[in-house]
Amino acid sequence: MTNGGDAAEQVVRLSLEGFEVAAKLSGAAAKNIAVLLVSVLKQEQKTKGKARLTNMIKSGKELKVFSIPNKDLKKFTEQAKRYGVLYCVLRDKNTKGDNVPIDIIARAEDASKIQRIVERFELGKVDKAAIVTESQKAVEKREALEKDKPTKTKNEIITEEAVRKPIQKEGYSQSNPTVAKTDKNPPSRHDSEPVDMQTDKGTVSDRQRKPSVKAKLDRYKAQSKQQKEAERKEPEVSKPEVKNAPAQTVHQQPKPKSKNVKER
Repeated sequence: MTNGGDAAEQVVRLSLEGFEVAAKLSGAAAKNIAVLLVSVLKQEQKTKGKARLTNMIKSGKELKVFSIPNKDLKKFTEQAKRYGVLYCVLRDKNTKGDNVPIDIIARAEDASKIQRIVERFELGKVDKAAIVTESQKAVEKREALEKDKPTKTKNEIITEEAVRKPIQKEGYSQSNPTVAKTDKNPPSRHDSEPVDMQTDKGTVSDRQRKPSVKAKLDRYKAQSKQQKEAERKEPEVSKPEVKNAPAQTVHQQPKPKSKNVKER
């Protein structure tokens, strides 16, 4: 348990039911308790804790903040009721656990009663052996998880990288199907033109040269023209000559001469 006899005091101004009051808090957690104090007072529902805290602040008496573990809170509430201690628990809903400290705000005049409850029932006593045991269990659990992880050898890592690279290339080609369909270098170009050519700056690969559409059309026309000329120059198959039979002389009978009869 931690009480705030030596800590600096803090004054918090709050608006309660239309008028302003100043609450003077003291204790080791006085600076951090202001946020929780305001959040409790801003609750729309008028709970028992809010009403008690409002009355404590309105009284104008000095308030102190105490801190006890969450596991001892039930015991403290039972004994505080027996000793007649007026208090209010400031709990953070986001924090859970047996050893989480819970802040309790009470009147400074009841500090001696609270101290008596803590000493008699050993509230807030830390068991060092239990802490060491919990830390050892945490370390053992972390080491067990690390051992369960499969360790990969160097050869397995190299094999996985080698398998992963072709898959990435294949995925890229599938994502761009138009790349596979359009071939910048048709087979006719591979036959007619050299792959590389020399320039002043060095060797330029065939893939870097991008011919225009007009050049492609001219090349296709020239190739078709050469193909037609080659077909024309092919020798025709000579047909066998047919020999004419020798001409035969046909004798014809002379036509009879018509005799003109002279009329007398």
